[in-house]
Amino acid sequence: MVKKPSLSQPAIDVFKARFGDKKIFSQALMPVRGDKGFRKLDYDFAKSLDADAIIKKCKENGFNAFGLVVKDTDGATLSSTKSGWNPTGIDTAKLFEEACQRYEMFYILSVTNMNDAFRGAVHPESVSIHIKNGEPSTHDEGEMRVDIPAGKTLEEMRQLIPFLTGRKDEISGKARGARGTGYIPTTSFHCPRSEHAEYMISIVKELVKNYHVDGVFADYIRYDGAYTDLCGCPRCQKAFAEQHPGKPMGKGKAWFDFKEDTIAEYGKRFNAAVKETDPDVITGWFNLPGPKLF
Repeated sequence: MVKKPSLSQPAIDVFKARFGDKKIFSQALMPVRGDKGFRKLDYDFAKSLDADAIIKKCKENGFNAFGLVVKDTDGATLSSTKSGWNPTGIDTAKLFEEACQRYEMFYILSVTNMNDAFRGAVHPESVSIHIKNGEPSTHDEGEMRVDIPAGKTLEEMRQLIPFLTGRKDEISGKARGARGTGYIPTTSFHCPRSEHAEYMISIVKELVKNYHVDGVFADYIRYDGAYTDLCGCPRCQKAFAEQHPGKPMGKGKAWFDFKEDTIAEYGKRFNAAVKETDPDVITGWFNLPGPKLF
């Protein structure tokens, strides 16, 4: 790396104001992904979690912070939400908020943004479009699989999970995207210039307003990394032509600059949504792999 990125003193002061001079030792939880790794999509598991027992165990083992993936790539928002979709009916965000307060743990929320399978099924108009074939960026989910509980049918499960297909993985493979077994859901990446961005901003504001949190981190603010030809929707076509007249979409420096600028612009909106609601809440994003900041 030619130049190591660094945080300014004002930026560091913001962190210290919230977290003090402590090192953060944090445990995170992805509630909808079952009890082994993150191979399953399992809302019954999410409903069964004992927040107090989990946070108590974290505290006993030296952690001082806890991160809840309150919205994962399936699209469910595990809170008392008016803006989002919560198939569990459980306010998981509140249960862990209260447990973190009891055990004096910092509380951080992770929010998945552009990767949203549920919205891809019910609002396909906001899904990113492939330039090469004009098709939406809705594909088979690479990680999570769904088991059909005893006494339920596939069609009944589809009422709960509208992005569930009738195809099934019977054998577990070695690759990350092949380890799960069960029925295959789809997943969708939405365009940051679409109405989906407004939907996400409303969820972010709702979470910061309704819960006592120390930090809110943005995940999946990007396009689908498996493809380079996203997004070719009319919104992006118009914006790209205005910003880079005469340049081709889908390749070259102008194209990648355009995508980076689009993602950065949404990131600024995410940050502003948090800070306008509570300026003391810390914001961050997930960037894997990425450079060390300290």
